[in-house]
Amino acid sequence: MDLSTIGGRVWAIREKHGLTRKAFAERLGCPEVEIANVEYNKLKKPEQKESLYRNIAMTFGVPLDWIKTGGDEPPIEKPDPVVEGFLQFLRERTPEQKALIAQQLRELVACIDQAEAKNERQEKPPTLKKVAARGDVDQSILDNANTDVELPDRESDAIP
Repeated sequence: MDLSTIGGRVWAIREKHGLTRKAFAERLGCPEVEIANVEYNKLKKPEQKESLYRNIAMTFGVPLDWIKTGGDEPPIEKPDPVVEGFLQFLRERTPEQKALIAQQLRELVACIDQAEAKNERQEKPPTLKKVAARGDVDQSILDNANTDVELPDRESDAIP
């Protein structure tokens, strides 16, 4: 693959994502032959495919300028072998298995979100209301205080 041409760069993007020309074209909503013509540099006026290049850039997160003009270093990262292995595993599953995996992933994400939210709540400093509930503050101090105010967590933050 020759990264000095638009076709070579499009080919590199497709290969990086492990897609056939057909799957790449389907994802972009264009005919497979259009991708082949671009990749094999068969276009008399490649600039006429500006909308296709924009679509590729947006869909696959690659700078449009790089697709059109190239540069020294392609912004295409080498695939993570773990991610690529998982994607290959998914490609080999039946639709029913994929649906089950998708449901399990949604549940996993929900558990992670819940754990992160719990950690965020635990990291907040105590409020006067919480300290009062523990009995650590004289009630006369609390009578006219805003009990939802967070308490300082360091001595240097303390009110003189």
